[in-house]
Amino acid sequence: MPAIPEGFCNVSWLFDDSTGNKAMTSLGATTVEGFDIEDAATEARDAFQDNLSDFIHDGWRGDAVRIQQGTADPSEPITFDLAPWDGGTAAVPGTTPQVSYLVKKLTARGGRKGRGRMYIPGPPEDAVDAYGQLSESQYDALVTAVADFSAAMLTATNFGKLVLLHTDPLDEPDDLTNMFPEVKVATQRRRLDR
Repeated sequence: MPAIPEGFCNVSWLFDDSTGNKAMTSLGATTVEGFDIEDAATEARDAFQDNLSDFIHDGWRGDAVRIQQGTADPSEPITFDLAPWDGGTAAVPGTTPQVSYLVKKLTARGGRKGRGRMYIPGPPEDAVDAYGQLSESQYDALVTAVADFSAAMLTATNFGKLVLLHTDPLDEPDDLTNMFPEVKVATQRRRLDR
């Protein structure tokens, strides 16, 4: 879990499917004066649903939108869950649960600490080829959707700037300079019960 200093928050969109698989994607932000954690969760839900839900097959349900607001002790955030929400809305067959869209988050800081990733579950099966590449039309539409999602988060009344949070509490969060999807989807190895 990232350290969340006072004046910042971590927004997470949690998903589940009918077979017990779970997924989560997160984004850091600054909080504004008069921050309302419940309103922030609603704004984050709406930003995601309005821009990204159509790219996720409808087998992924929105379990919760979780806001963790930083306090004087970065390891003890105030947490609020807004549940449930729509999640994916694309009525098409989806890829296997371990396949996700990969969205890169960049900052002005160089190296590993200057970049992050969001894994968004549920790409439709027909949008991904045998090599794990998104179709050109799907990729172009996703680029626009990620930009619109970012803009919606930035114009929400409870968030200031989008940031990259770090696990080390001594590292100040870095402002995001860019967010963009990769053409290739991400996969996570499935671990089998032993």
